[in-house]
Amino acid sequence: MSINLAPAAFKINTQFFITKDLIRVLLFLFAFPLISSAQVGINTTTIDDSAILHVESTNKGVLFPGLTETQMNTIASPANGLMVYCTNCCQDGAGAPYYYDGDWKALVSNCEIPIAPLCVDIDITVENRNHMTTGNAEVDLIDGNTDGEMAEKYKMHNSSEDQVRVLFPSFEIPVGYSVELYFEYGNPSQTIGIKASFINNSSTYQAIDTSASATLPAGAEIIDEGDGVFKLTYLLPQPTDELFITAIGVHPWLYEIKVLDQLGVPINMQLSCL
Repeated sequence: MSINLAPAAFKINTQFFITKDLIRVLLFLFAFPLISSAQVGINTTTIDDSAILHVESTNKGVLFPGLTETQMNTIASPANGLMVYCTNCCQDGAGAPYYYDGDWKALVSNCEIPIAPLCVDIDITVENRNHMTTGNAEVDLIDGNTDGEMAEKYKMHNSSEDQVRVLFPSFEIPVGYSVELYFEYGNPSQTIGIKASFINNSSTYQAIDTSASATLPAGAEIIDEGDGVFKLTYLLPQPTDELFITAIGVHPWLYEIKVLDQLGVPINMQLSCL
């Protein structure tokens, strides 16, 4: 670049050329520190030594490009670590940040819901038995029969007896799946029903009371199936590896336990998948 600062250059009729040259000089001087340091700072005068781009703000964020799943998958040869915001990639059609690492992966755990294996091991234990008998109740609770016709082997006694513990040893039930519990009691107006505790990593995160006076949490619903049978359905907000079911009052009947995937399809549960 050649800059001419001779006296003639300051004439009015050459002002355009002076302005143009000055702009070039200023741009060069502005760019030179960035080129030499290979770092860029935005809204900051101090760039962290470990950062090639350092952005500071107290009221704004960094917005990644928003692409649909189709657009994201048409990116040619994406580099590992490339990040976008996929606007419709999650199972419920919502968006989430994604990064590339051999394939596209969500940065949030509840976006991509795992597909259930062909068979899921379930371990059912009847504890502190009174009416329910071991050896048949475990199988009957996953045999597909949602109306036990008040058979004795389904009858729970009270909160401290005939407790049913359900473990999923090989498949943690993920967020977005739902659990259905079919039960019956003689008079819906009474404070009789079942209490279902949903557990993750040995910690109860939600206990649902199905008695008439109880308030259900978000994602839970009790449906009258007819003939005295009711269904508790609960959309899991957390991964779940254990259920603990007890009676409220005396003698509700617990008929069936079902787990459904994110599409509402029951998954195959067996006491042993071998």
